[in-house]
Amino acid sequence: MTIKLPEDFASYFDDVSDVERGDFHKHDSCFASRSLEVTDEVITLFPAMSAYKGCVVRQEGTISYNYGWDSYDDIKVYRRVQAEPQVRKDYFNVLSHLNAEENSLALEFAQRHFPMISKLEEVA
Repeated sequence: MTIKLPEDFASYFDDVSDVERGDFHKHDSCFASRSLEVTDEVITLFPAMSAYKGCVVRQEGTISYNYGWDSYDDIKVYRRVQAEPQVRKDYFNVLSHLNAEENSLALEFAQRHFPMISKLEEVA
């Protein structure tokens, strides 16, 4: 399913989005991504974006000192989801193997050193 974004949103997105540069791949060009969180300010300017409040709008491309931004991907909408890192899963598997799931010291250790992470999931 393709998400229909307001037509004038693309130029606004180009002007205010945060650019995250990646690795250089050719001369002065490097991989990059642009992202913008949909906040109340964005919704005020583009009421059609209200369904995506709290989501992140992102686009992949390349950026160059000579040629500027060049996107090779459409603008996509992502939402933040909580995920359990693999090291946390492994730790609890070890606790289960040792029959120590009820150990409060081990649970406190896990909460302190293996916090849940936030990752982006594409909105379909």
